[in-house]
Amino acid sequence: MYDYKHFTVAVDFDNTCVVAGKVYPEITGSVPGAASELAKLAAFGVRIVLWTCRVGEELDAARKWFEDNGIPLFGVNHNPDPYWIENPTRKIYADVYVDDKGLNMPTITINHQNCVDWNEAGRMILEEHERWYWRHFYRGGLR
Repeated sequence: MYDYKHFTVAVDFDNTCVVAGKVYPEITGSVPGAASELAKLAAFGVRIVLWTCRVGEELDAARKWFEDNGIPLFGVNHNPDPYWIENPTRKIYADVYVDDKGLNMPTITINHQNCVDWNEAGRMILEEHERWYWRHFYRGGLR
């Protein structure tokens, strides 16, 4: 069974954590608030899974961004603990998915591109984390 003791957030990389350049995989800088909000989530014990199409050197650059910003990753393009299902799958399991293309994801425009608005997204994720916490630890859930 899935370990409900951990809230998990799957995070896209391009235009979610960093601003993509005109030509992939160019990065023009970090999305404002991304590093601080993700570090705050990690400090609350939230498991962060990097969820990206990047591979090879481009994926290494994404991992380095997290490392440089002091954000621990629980997984990269997979959940390390698939014991909760009989047949492991490549599908990422998370309580929240953060992606610049996500429906109802708050965005801001940087260099003519939609990027995640971390001021709003961070607040939304923390609210969901609080609801999750109360549901699992105080309303008949795990104690």
